[in-house]
Amino acid sequence: MLVITCGYGSLAQTDNLPQMGEPVDQSLSPQEERRIGAQFMRQAIESLPIITDYQAQEYIQRLGERLLAGLTGTEYPYTFFLLEDDSINAFAVPGGYIAINSGLIRAFGSESQLAAVMAHEIAHVSQRHHARAYSAQGHSGLTTAAAILAAIIVGQNSAEAGQAALATGLAVSQQTQINYTRANEYEADRIGIDILSKAGFSASGMVESFDILKRNSSLNASAYQLEYLRTHPLGDNRIAEARNRTAMIGDQGDHDSLSYQLFRTRLAVLTSVDQANLRQVFIKARNAEDNPSVQYGLALLEERSGDFNSAKTRTSTLLAKHGHNFFIRILDAKLDFLTGRQEDGVQALQDIIEVYPGDYSPVELLADLLMSADQADEAYDTLVRYTRRVTPANTNAYRQLANVEQKRHNLTASHEYLASYYEKNQQSGEAIRQLEMALNTAGEDSIARLRIQARLKQIQK
Repeated sequence: MLVITCGYGSLAQTDNLPQMGEPVDQSLSPQEERRIGAQFMRQAIESLPIITDYQAQEYIQRLGERLLAGLTGTEYPYTFFLLEDDSINAFAVPGGYIAINSGLIRAFGSESQLAAVMAHEIAHVSQRHHARAYSAQGHSGLTTAAAILAAIIVGQNSAEAGQAALATGLAVSQQTQINYTRANEYEADRIGIDILSKAGFSASGMVESFDILKRNSSLNASAYQLEYLRTHPLGDNRIAEARNRTAMIGDQGDHDSLSYQLFRTRLAVLTSVDQANLRQVFIKARNAEDNPSVQYGLALLEERSGDFNSAKTRTSTLLAKHGHNFFIRILDAKLDFLTGRQEDGVQALQDIIEVYPGDYSPVELLADLLMSADQADEAYDTLVRYTRRVTPANTNAYRQLANVEQKRHNLTASHEYLASYYEKNQQSGEAIRQLEMALNTAGEDSIARLRIQARLKQIQK
């Protein structure tokens, strides 16, 4: 997208790098960018089809952090998230928030192609293209923020409504918009290829991603135009520039990984509306018996349909060949539990948590499985250890703790944990309501009442 989000796909032919001392902060400071991004995410949670599968989310965040490792001077942490949207698109929001559509992942067959798109979006954010665009147009960042957020959210659901929101909020000439975006896209391509290479990926992933975008634009022109706001198609000049830069850097590095293929398969299962048809697609795939992503997909479908023994047979075979893979290990551990091997499943998940101490998905799964086995105390210990170990912890852990405490008949603690969940998601009204309910259930417990009252005062400030 253009001014709104600096999306992936506009034509770039000129270079317009910022000069030393360029006053971009006069229009939109890094702090304002972060506030806009945080506000966007709060609204996006309510308005956009965010994929909340934590295994998929952790994969995309890890991939993003690998790309960021070679980038110096970042203004803020980056958050990568997935949208269940068939259109082939990714976009960056001010403040380091980068969205990737499931349709883009479906279209891109290798990890380096996806990494190229993410590197391109990281470049938009790191070069502060949002602030530079607003400065060039003479807009104040905070005045424009509401229009940006509205256009992003509305535009995801309706081409006409999204364009109307953009036109209303941004009074800027089309030619200024086009010229400025050309420079931004060229710069994002160049820096993105460097980021890709430094992270150890094949730089050819950028050119390959362009080729895929170009092929798909001719197949579905209207959707393509929507995503890039009817500006410039992906032309041969831009592809040639990327090809030349790749040749200069060299094409060493990782092209693909098993984890990416399993991630794609997982998303295909999670977003499928016809699981029976998807099963047939897997079965008819070339070399299906020897293809780990196909076997993983079939195991996922069998687990979801309740055929735990068949799924376990598949994951046991996969584990023997690919025992270190996160996706395979966590599914196999879950199936241990579901096929009556509870001790094996618990131990396997605890081993995964030790290897990936910052990941929430194995913690969430272990706590859920323990709760289903009426082991609420063990579930509580698992979640509390996670919240003490990881900062910031995934906020859903506090919602899980609220459910666990309710099961343990600790209603006051349940309301307090739910208040923490809402507070950490910037929903202060709901947090206050939960704390007031906690006060009602605290009775004569003076220590609990003092603790809750102190939290209420802090939130109400």
